[in-house]
Amino acid sequence: MAATLPIEIVQTVLSYLDVESYHAARQSCYLWRCAASSPSMLRDALQQVPVSLPSTTGSLSRDEWNLYFGQVAHLNLLGYRRSVEKTVSQRSLPDECSPTAVVASTPDGRTTVALKGTQVVVYEQNQPQVEFPLASTLYPHWTAVCRALMESRNGSCMSVNQRYAKHRIALSSTCNFVAIGLGRVIQVYGLREDDKRSVPAEYVLGQGDVEFTSHPGTEYEDTDGVVDGLEFADNDRLLRVAIGKETTIHRPTRVRYLGQPEEHHEDHPEEPPSFEYWKKHLHNIYTDSAALAVTLTGADDYRSTFRGLRLLPRSYHPCSQHIQGPPTPPPDKHDSGSDRFFVASLQTGHTDSYCIGQITSPGQTVRVHRLFPSIYFRPGNTIPGTRTEGPPRLYPPVPSSEREQAHMTYRLPEVVTRWNAINLPSATFSSPLLAVSDDHRLLVVYEPGAGHSCCIVDGGSLYVYCMEDCEAAYQPPKPMSPVASGVPGSEGEVDSATIYDRLQMVAANPLNDSRYDPPDIIPSWPFLLDRTSMDVDALRVERCEGKGMYIVTGEAGTEVIQWEIGERG
Repeated sequence: MAATLPIEIVQTVLSYLDVESYHAARQSCYLWRCAASSPSMLRDALQQVPVSLPSTTGSLSRDEWNLYFGQVAHLNLLGYRRSVEKTVSQRSLPDECSPTAVVASTPDGRTTVALKGTQVVVYEQNQPQVEFPLASTLYPHWTAVCRALMESRNGSCMSVNQRYAKHRIALSSTCNFVAIGLGRVIQVYGLREDDKRSVPAEYVLGQGDVEFTSHPGTEYEDTDGVVDGLEFADNDRLLRVAIGKETTIHRPTRVRYLGQPEEHHEDHPEEPPSFEYWKKHLHNIYTDSAALAVTLTGADDYRSTFRGLRLLPRSYHPCSQHIQGPPTPPPDKHDSGSDRFFVASLQTGHTDSYCIGQITSPGQTVRVHRLFPSIYFRPGNTIPGTRTEGPPRLYPPVPSSEREQAHMTYRLPEVVTRWNAINLPSATFSSPLLAVSDDHRLLVVYEPGAGHSCCIVDGGSLYVYCMEDCEAAYQPPKPMSPVASGVPGSEGEVDSATIYDRLQMVAANPLNDSRYDPPDIIPSWPFLLDRTSMDVDALRVERCEGKGMYIVTGEAGTEVIQWEIGERG
């Protein structure tokens, strides 16, 4: 019956809807799409969204309004919260492995590598295939062990210094290498038959005989921390090392990438490296989050830090939402072929936000390409919603009898409105987990301890951002004054820009700094995916081919949590 209603009545109904429901109704049928596609209706709907808007409806044509609304819906993932399917299951481990075993597996679970005492065992489909001993150099010197034992002899239990107590393990994507970390020592073993495992490639954090791809600034301090996580990247040409328990000026955490991918990439761009590659280049520091932060800080009075840094693939090259993008770096410092982008939590004296950064070579200069909204970084004062008191419990607990395999579907809009600040992460944690989908569209962030009433609890919160960019159909008026152009020490106003446009420019670039690209015309507002009662140790995002959906997978101890998200038809 609704299909035969006069268009005026349909528009009256649409005017009472929130923007997510408006977007869904616009896709329902031809009549409703026509009713929802008039410029005045679209402008009214977009006023709910923290986005730049023209001052009048006539500023854009009908087609431009529809294109702009589609861009806003796309970059803010409208419809992705409508139906999220969550699955909790037990992690599949070989029978010989205890629940507390140190293991690493491929995403499909076919290959698993586990530590059993001082032995490394490689399993194929839960059947042991290869076993070899760890090199003795992985462990601290006997004198250090004796000292730790003597210091604890008066305690109720005997414990070795916890800075050396936890093993970390990573399996390469090609299953050709396994990396083991303990304390400050990292070892890489080859798993091919002809690889000599008795003498692994070895690297010690904080040692002097290291090489930097680009030498860090004078304010940089080498790490005194310990290995907190390992992961192969860049087709096994890089080893990502999460470092914790640091006491330097960059404390308490940092991320370091080891390897020399440029050398191998030029000769064999598609082939994974050999074991000799790691024996030669494990001592090379490709990039270090602390070194990048020092470069970004420059001569500023405040100190910048990058937390949870993750390099993006070489194929990732974002565009700007502005028709006229940021100025091109000088020719002697610009080589787009060797530029790398990364995601991280940027924490400075004026900004706490997740960002996309750019490392330009040579010299590893750093630019911030994009800043995402967070609790403490909102692009403009017109964003509705404030922090809520005592947020509601989003999902019912899974009964213990059903923990092994639980499946549930829920609707977030019924609990939390889309533009509430509860959907924003804080970006202030020292060890967030960041994961990027294989098509570079989604960024999922896990903040440990976030969203709970007490800070000393297990679990945390997961948030989803859209990383995509596009040339916005609406371009705010060009700045007519030096201050809006980003020239320090100038004053003035933009004659025809809206107050939101001016606030957005000031908020996103308070120092009018050329190290920061212009702020987004369409900010990508995240949404809260879930709160977990268990600590998530690993996080990944994969696109489901043919379905248009994404699977977010979190590993929490012996359990695997999966969320299927997307815009369902």
